[in-house]
Amino acid sequence: MSDWIANRRVLAAFGDPAGAKAVLAYLSAYGRAAATITAVSDRKHGFYEDFDCKVQPWPARAAQDWLKDKDILLTGTSVPTGLELELIESAARVEVPSISFVDHWTNMAARFQSGARRILPDRIAVIDEQAGRVAHREGLPAERVCVVGNPYHEYLRAWRPKVAMEGFLASIGVDPAVPYLLYAPEPLSSFNLDKTYGFDELDGLRLLIKARRARGRGDVAIVVKGHPNQHHALFERELAATAEQNLVYVREADFNLLAHGAAAVIGFFSNSMIEARLLGRPVIRLLSLLRAGAADPLAGWREGGWTEVYTDHELVDALAAALDDIRKN
Repeated sequence: MSDWIANRRVLAAFGDPAGAKAVLAYLSAYGRAAATITAVSDRKHGFYEDFDCKVQPWPARAAQDWLKDKDILLTGTSVPTGLELELIESAARVEVPSISFVDHWTNMAARFQSGARRILPDRIAVIDEQAGRVAHREGLPAERVCVVGNPYHEYLRAWRPKVAMEGFLASIGVDPAVPYLLYAPEPLSSFNLDKTYGFDELDGLRLLIKARRARGRGDVAIVVKGHPNQHHALFERELAATAEQNLVYVREADFNLLAHGAAAVIGFFSNSMIEARLLGRPVIRLLSLLRAGAADPLAGWREGGWTEVYTDHELVDALAAALDDIRKN
């Protein structure tokens, strides 16, 4: 894939965190082939520091000015849509080719929809053949879709912590001496997806607390990692109102480090579940809450390796197994 940017002046643009990671990982792997790289985002994410690429704020200037003297545009994709579509449309006007990374199997067409208009890049880079089939079903033109994998997945396979875990955990209010479960849900309520799936992120936390109590493991902490699109007050009010101990809500922290130290990473459908597996961590997916007939958005992930729980009893057993494993290690 290095030939996409070889000897070219690159503009990279992204908003959504998963799209940003795909683009930045691609540039980390192949960026040396480019003539120059300019990166811009309408969001700020802590993981930018993990990549050797300065990210400038959007909109410091107009879209056409960002594209001046550029040979190619690389973008992530966002739902709801963001700066990527404005730049893709501007790139087409000035005949700058564009490539967009799609990091999931869901909302393929929605990522390129602005009101009644569909705005497409020259290439749509998807993660696997299943994603390609979904793209075709949703009406994206086959000649623009190419299967390339997700560059961030390859980055994660080689990832290792660069800081001491004890200091990192203490800095975010987590006792390094206490084993913890990492709850990393997507912000279902932020996008009214609770109506689609039949539950929201608070339901998952309550289920997890119930299972911890049933196992008699109040000594094990539950660390809740807020998604970048999460309405943080939702969780903060919930934790403030409960008498449960060893509950910590973290708005912003390095997910890879949090997952690395966890007995297990727990959630539903987000990319965090895949990322935790690629980091070699046990993953428990709470599917007992899923409304009958609702599709599992991660059904396209073929590598598996996680535990899917469909009953309260299965969750208790999965937590016990994860905690037993961390004691052995």
